[in-house]
Amino acid sequence: MKKYGENIKQEALRLRKTGLSIRQIAAQLETTYSTIQRWCNPDSAQRALATHRTRSKKLWATNSGYRERRKAEHQDWYNRSLETRCQVALRNSVNRQTTQSNYQACTATVEELVSAYTGNCHICGISDKDCQRRLELDHCHTTGRFRGWLCHQCNKGLGFIGPVIDKAREYLND
Repeated sequence: MKKYGENIKQEALRLRKTGLSIRQIAAQLETTYSTIQRWCNPDSAQRALATHRTRSKKLWATNSGYRERRKAEHQDWYNRSLETRCQVALRNSVNRQTTQSNYQACTATVEELVSAYTGNCHICGISDKDCQRRLELDHCHTTGRFRGWLCHQCNKGLGFIGPVIDKAREYLND
């Protein structure tokens, strides 16, 4: 991607105020039409996105074929992304093992991770779709045994309280 200085951007804005078209400015400054359009009309991308969303909502409401096709596409993407997410989580676990001596990588396979995935946090039960972040792989850092899928808050909470969980349980029961 070509980088432009502030002076060429300012020149484009000055030429636009004189009444030249975006195509004329692009030709004169030897740059692309889209670059000049973005400089001179910074809200054009937002307008295009708003128009797209309006059209999509209208199609969703009125066209059942469109609605079914989009649902199927989303489900395919979601299923595919779960397997991809499992592969990435295992890769990250192995990478982290190489940098931390007291860390054991997760020993589960992608198939085990996918089959254990219910779409809900195994501790609090919140749905993956209701989480601000997607569910995270939880495993024992000393043995590498996979324990389940947790929301970010439960996973972080276990990380903070893990070493003293028995004392915390006693404290809460008193």
